[in-house]
Amino acid sequence: MTNGQFEGLVRMAVYMAYWEVFNAAPKATGNLSENALKLESTPQGWVIWVDPKIAPYMVYTEEPWVNRKGKNPNEGWFERVAEKVAKNLATFLNGKVEAKSD
Repeated sequence: MTNGQFEGLVRMAVYMAYWEVFNAAPKATGNLSENALKLESTPQGWVIWVDPKIAPYMVYTEEPWVNRKGKNPNEGWFERVAEKVAKNLATFLNGKVEAKSD
């Protein structure tokens, strides 16, 4: 595999990961997934993040409801999608997910 082929494979895996997060994000208004979700290339790799200036409420989409009846249907969504993305990336790139040891 050439460097160009490998870079293309990694780029495809990153975009697949982005879409996993996009699709899993709560969609009450669409602001979080459509405006606040960011994908950036850095010297160290790729970063998928939520801009807190655009969606400062993102952290609350993860938490249990305290002033509302019932269970927050989005509770834990980010952790679930992060685990799914890690597994999908490992499968796509023929790798494996391991727990980090200190």
